[in-house]
Amino acid sequence: MSLLAPANVAPDASTLQENVSQTAKGAGKLGKGKHRKKRTFNRAFGADLTNVAETSNNAPKRRKTQQSPNATDTKKSTQRTQQSDDLGKPQKAVVAIASTKDTVSAEIEAQIIKAPERRVWDLNCDDPQSEELLCHEYTDEMMADLLANEISEALTDFMKWQTDLVKRMRKILVNWLIEVHHKFHLEHYTLFLGINLLDRYLCIRQLTRHDLQLCGSTCLYIAAKYAMILAPTMDDFVFIADDAFTAKQMYRMEMDIVKSLSFRMTVSTTLQFGERYYQIVRHYLTRERECKIIKDLIFYCLEQCLISYSLSRKPPSVVAAACLLFSVLATNVTSLEKLKADNLQGEFGHSLEAIKPVMVEIHHMMLAAMNGKKKAVYKKWSTPERSKISKLKFDKLNSSWLHKPL
Repeated sequence: MSLLAPANVAPDASTLQENVSQTAKGAGKLGKGKHRKKRTFNRAFGADLTNVAETSNNAPKRRKTQQSPNATDTKKSTQRTQQSDDLGKPQKAVVAIASTKDTVSAEIEAQIIKAPERRVWDLNCDDPQSEELLCHEYTDEMMADLLANEISEALTDFMKWQTDLVKRMRKILVNWLIEVHHKFHLEHYTLFLGINLLDRYLCIRQLTRHDLQLCGSTCLYIAAKYAMILAPTMDDFVFIADDAFTAKQMYRMEMDIVKSLSFRMTVSTTLQFGERYYQIVRHYLTRERECKIIKDLIFYCLEQCLISYSLSRKPPSVVAAACLLFSVLATNVTSLEKLKADNLQGEFGHSLEAIKPVMVEIHHMMLAAMNGKKKAVYKKWSTPERSKISKLKFDKLNSSWLHKPL
């Protein structure tokens, strides 16, 4: 049908028949292409490589385009002009500079780069892997940073301005949090960080006794997310609290806690100081079994100090040093004169007289732990894997240091 034909003229029958036959032929070609069988590739990998190599060798090569003689003459003329211009420019002189390593002798390098002086208790380390993890060359910087952080984050007597809370309520909450921590098998640092977040939040916000368990659970949840890879979910905390609060309330409390604390989660705790001070004990002991017992005793004292409201407001370094001295002197690991000769005060950063009142409080707390009502820490440390350290008869340990000036 012609596009120039008038609109009122009807097409002939012969032209319509030709158009129908042409469209049928085109449809037949398309149908053949659609129903074509797919080829299966069952050839081996080496055969494919040889076929590829053959096809690449048999591939037609491109013809090189022949340049006209006029083009080659123009290239040569431009190269000559560039060479003449370069001859007129001043050339840069190449000067060989000797490195400082070639000039400085080995003796001067030894004077410049000095190895840090290591403590007596850092010299005896049998395990090379733990030697690398302890990073003895950075010990002074790390301890200085921990001491600076604990000074800036000193806790006040926050229970004075809490209108609906008393000290006994905090003790009950911390005891329950230790049970939750033990049941979830959380990291050791999670417990110390969670209670630190709780105390710092109570210094800023006033809470009702109805929201205290919600706040404690949320602090432990935040600490678990910060210190662990796979932390418990909010639903786990709601379940273990027997639906005392909802996940939505926990989410709102989490937002309020992190905003109130200005998202500051990296803090100094008694656990960090205790891990450092444990290296001191290894210097005075030779058997691994003895080291394990004293280590469990130190960390048992540290967890008992979490429940005490008065010790929670002390500097973490003082509490950790008091736990160490109590464990060493009560079990007669070494004498006080030996500790003074090794300059233990320089490692603690505090005098022994300042640490002694905390040691006395720890001593009375250990005596009352067996008969006390809050036995979460006692039950946790009564297992054989923790040396049954809570079942020690603390009343029969050495207490002569109580009546002597340190």
